[in-house]
Amino acid sequence: MNKLSKYLHLPPKEKKIFHEALFFLYLAKISLLLFSFKRCLKFFPGKAVKNNKATPKELAQIKTALARANQTAFWLNVCLVQSLAGRYMLNRRNIPSRLSLGVLKDINNKIVHHAWLKTGDFEIVNKNSDYLELSFFE
Repeated sequence: MNKLSKYLHLPPKEKKIFHEALFFLYLAKISLLLFSFKRCLKFFPGKAVKNNKATPKELAQIKTALARANQTAFWLNVCLVQSLAGRYMLNRRNIPSRLSLGVLKDINNKIVHHAWLKTGDFEIVNKNSDYLELSFFE
């Protein structure tokens, strides 16, 4: 099944969140190209809402929409772009999040950077390994 066919068979709610994810992936990528990371964080702030409980289904939909949108984007969106886009999607729903930046050394002893996004114990953008967290933004 090709991408267009898969898209056409999505339920309307999933299409809507897919469009949202695609829009925010592009917005995050363009923002990072034009502005410093510090300034981009002002565009993609976290929410200080303590008692908002998002359902696992809602969080999974956001994660899936980001993955689908990333596959159809014109360029590969790295973890930082995905994390910023996911952060904005969560922010719109008043869901608090934690964007983390970290590093690790690969098998060639080179430093690898990574960004991941969590809300509670749910990872929207996966950490994927034992990265040393250097900084986080809530």
